[in-house]
Amino acid sequence: MPFQLRIPCVFVLLALLAGCASAPQKADRLAAEFGFTRLIVPGEGFEHIAYFSPGTGPSDTLHVYLEGDGTPWLTPTVISPDPTPRKPLMLRLMRHDTKPALLLGRPCYFGLARQLACSAELWTSARYGPRVLDSLSRALRNFLQNPPAASEATYTRIGLFGYSGGGALAMLLAPRFPETYAVATVAGNLNVTDWTTLHRYSALAASFNPADQAPLPRNIAQVHWAGAKDDNLPPSIIQPVVARQHNAIFRIEENADHFNGWDEAWQWTLSYLNGLAR
Repeated sequence: MPFQLRIPCVFVLLALLAGCASAPQKADRLAAEFGFTRLIVPGEGFEHIAYFSPGTGPSDTLHVYLEGDGTPWLTPTVISPDPTPRKPLMLRLMRHDTKPALLLGRPCYFGLARQLACSAELWTSARYGPRVLDSLSRALRNFLQNPPAASEATYTRIGLFGYSGGGALAMLLAPRFPETYAVATVAGNLNVTDWTTLHRYSALAASFNPADQAPLPRNIAQVHWAGAKDDNLPPSIIQPVVARQHNAIFRIEENADHFNGWDEAWQWTLSYLNGLAR
């Protein structure tokens, strides 16, 4: 199935003038402002919305961005009909990246929640489960095998970058791709069990937990950030998992909470990873 390119969101702006924009519309508008191209990429039983930036020049490296969990629940007892992040942090951080970059949406996110294959468990109890991971893996592999013509590149190295729950997915996807040279997370949910226990949430019984997996291979460089002011995913949850990894840096951003204050940390991360020897 070929990718369907979407012209950056000119008409979304007209819709915004008519009333409140939905979370998917806000993401489209933001991506258009940054000059990213909107794609629909086929996965394993799902379609995935993605946003692509060709970077500032040819490269064999692709950076893959994974957003947080967004809004799985409207209230403690009411599941959201659309989990798309209302404030897509990774989409904002991606604008700092000079490498080719792809923000890859999860199944049912960014306006696809009403597709027939979608069900609420995919953004609640199974948000890091096998169906999500299998479809993300297939979508990324499809992209690597058939990148947009504008990229003019074959990507032999990938970095997997995730925020919050996207950090969990980055850690879980990395072993599936031998091309992975780096994993970086911002306030990553690296121990799902400790996180649900801290907040007294229901266990994500149909999800994998990065803390239960084997350490990533030594050839994968890792950078993991925690916010000193983050009450959602405090450093105490992230640091023990990082300590078990082979080639990992753990850093605390003193001025960051769960969402705010990450631009300088991310620019440092990109500079560090871009400086690594091949």
